[in-house]
Amino acid sequence: MKKIILVLFLTILACNLDAQNSWVTLLQDTGLAVKMIRSVDNEYIALAQLPYPVFGYGYSKLGLYKCNSTGAIEWSSYMDTGDSAFIMSSSIYSFGQNTDIIQLSNGNYFITGQYKSRPFLAMFNQNGDSLWFKRFDNLPYNYYFKNPIEKTTNIIWVVGPGQLTNRSYIYKFDLYGNILDTTEIPVNHYINKMIKVNNDTLLFTTIHGNFTLTDTNLTIIEHLQYNFNPSIIRKNYFNSGYIIMGNKINYLPTDTNVSGFVLLNSALDSLRFVSSNQYYGYRGSLLTRDFIIFDEDEIAICGGMYWYYQFLPFLIKTDLFGNSSIIQAYLGVVPQFAVNILKEDDSSFIMYQYRDETPRRIFIVRTNADGTVNSELYNVEKKEIKVYPNPVNEQLTVELPLHFTGSLEMFSISGEKLHYTDINNSSTLSIDMKKYKPGNYILRIFYAKNKLFTEQIIKY
Repeated sequence: MKKIILVLFLTILACNLDAQNSWVTLLQDTGLAVKMIRSVDNEYIALAQLPYPVFGYGYSKLGLYKCNSTGAIEWSSYMDTGDSAFIMSSSIYSFGQNTDIIQLSNGNYFITGQYKSRPFLAMFNQNGDSLWFKRFDNLPYNYYFKNPIEKTTNIIWVVGPGQLTNRSYIYKFDLYGNILDTTEIPVNHYINKMIKVNNDTLLFTTIHGNFTLTDTNLTIIEHLQYNFNPSIIRKNYFNSGYIIMGNKINYLPTDTNVSGFVLLNSALDSLRFVSSNQYYGYRGSLLTRDFIIFDEDEIAICGGMYWYYQFLPFLIKTDLFGNSSIIQAYLGVVPQFAVNILKEDDSSFIMYQYRDETPRRIFIVRTNADGTVNSELYNVEKKEIKVYPNPVNEQLTVELPLHFTGSLEMFSISGEKLHYTDINNSSTLSIDMKKYKPGNYILRIFYAKNKLFTEQIIKY
C-alpha cells in the first residue's frame, strides 16, 4: 500500500516532539553539497565545494565537515587552491557528481575529482587537516578521477582517462598521490561506475549498458549488455546481487516507464526492472541522487522532485517490487535537493541537502523513522505573506504586503487546480473553504519576478 505525505514543517503540525529525534544542521559555509559518508567512528563526514561560483562554474576550495550524531559540527577544514577552478556543471541536475570521497583504513580522507579541467587528488587526515593536493596536467583535458577504492592499506585504485577517449584505466596510487601503475580496463567504452564486489572481484559499467565483472588482474569473468544506463550501483549483501538505479537507453516516445532500478543476481543475470512509476505514481518528476539498501527487502531513495515549478527534496522507502511504504516530498523547506542518504540504527535517515539558489545553503538533516523533520531552521521564511487559520474549516485569509501584485492558485493533493485569483494591488484575500472536502491542499502565490510562496493547507 502506498503512503504519500507532502510535508510542511509548521509548529502547528508538530506533535509529541519528545518522542521524535530529528534535527537539522546548517553548515556555516555556503557552496555546493558534494557528498556525505559515514566515518569509521559512526559519525558523518560532509564534503562541499566553496565559495560562491565564479561565472557559474568555478569554486576556490574544498570544505570538509565532521558532524556527530546530535547534529553538532565537531570540526571543519578547508583546502584552498588559490583560484576558482573546481569545474562543475551549474545545473541542479549534476552538482557534485564529478567529485568523490572515501575514508581509508588509516582514518585519512581521500578525494578525487576535476580541477582546472584536469583530474585531481586530495588528502585530509582523520582530524580534518589538509595534507596534500595534486592536479595531473599530463592527462586528457576535461576528464576526472572517480570511484576510488582502497585496494590495500598502501594502495588506492581509481578510474581515470586514457589517451583514447573511449577507454578508461585503473590508476594505482600510493598514499601520497604518486602513480604506481596504470592498467587499461578491458571494456570498449568509457567507464562510468566501478565498485569493489569483494577483495577479488570488480564490477564495471558504462552508459551504453555494458556490465562487466573482472578479477583484480582485470581479467573478464562475466560480461553482459542491457538496455539500461546505470547511475548508482549498490551491492546487495543480503543475496550477493546488485541493485542498480538508472534509466533505459532505447525506448519509445510513448514509454513512460523509463527510469527506475534493476535487480541483478551475482552472475549479472537480470531479475526484473522496477519503474519509478511503481514506487512513485504521482505528479512531478524524480531526479534520484542516492539510495541505500535499507534491509533485505527494502531500499530508501533520495534526490530532488520537480513539482509544480519548484524542486523539493524527497525521500522514498520502497520494497523491491515498487510498493512504497514512505513517500516524503518536503514542501516549504529551504533545501531543494537531497544529495546523500544514510540509515541510522533506529531506522531514521540522515540526508545531505542543499539549495541551488543564492545563498547556496547546505544542510545535514536527520529525520524521524517516518521521514518527517521538526525544525524551524529548515523552513522557508514566510514573513511577507501570512495565511490563517490553518487548519481551516470555513474561510481562509491570505494577508499580503501593501500594493501586492501576483497570482494565487490552490490545488488538491493530487494536483487538480481548484482555485485561481489574479492579485492586483491587494492586501487581503479570502478563500471559501466550506465547499471543499476535509483533507490537504496546496496554496501557491507567484510574485516579484518568479518568486514562489507555497503553503500546505489543512481543511477539517
